[in-house]
Amino acid sequence: PRTAPLLVAGDFNDWGGKLRSAMHAMGLKDFQGVRALTFPSRLPLAQLDYVYARGLKPKGLEVPRGRIWWRMSDHLPLIAEFSL
Repeated sequence: PRTAPLLVAGDFNDWGGKLRSAMHAMGLKDFQGVRALTFPSRLPLAQLDYVYARGLKPKGLEVPRGRIWWRMSDHLPLIAEFSL
């Protein structure tokens, strides 16, 4: 349902943040004002990974760093915290 809480997250390969307006049109908001650089994982220079939510209040967004993370993937993970 359109009123149900919804979380959409992942690697959108969204160079330039072009997907943001489409997500906002569906009522999904991101962590505005937070620049979460996740790519490439060894030396993150770009934000290609996003967390969008509807019906949830964002509390925090974290990008863990370190060798263990960049050995797993070419993107760093996003850890998002929300409240209802």
